[in-house]
Amino acid sequence: MCIQIKIILAPLNGKKYATISTAVVNMILMRFGHLLHSAIGCTVNISGGLDNVQALKNGLYVVPLANLLGAIILIIRRKYFQNIKS
Repeated sequence: MCIQIKIILAPLNGKKYATISTAVVNMILMRFGHLLHSAIGCTVNISGGLDNVQALKNGLYVVPLANLLGAIILIIRRKYFQNIKS
């Protein structure tokens, strides 16, 4: 979580803002957790419901896809900000 705080709230340096920056990052993470669980549920429902084993497997495929998407966005974001600073 420390890396996420550093990336998202880099302008707020110092111990004075440590608790507020942690709270903001936790709110962001909880929102994306909600979206992730909703996406898993929708995928399971579209694939055949809770009685279908393949539908449950398809729902779990959402997790690595979301991780891959997040990594791609992070790489693009870092390259974009490095070009601005140069």
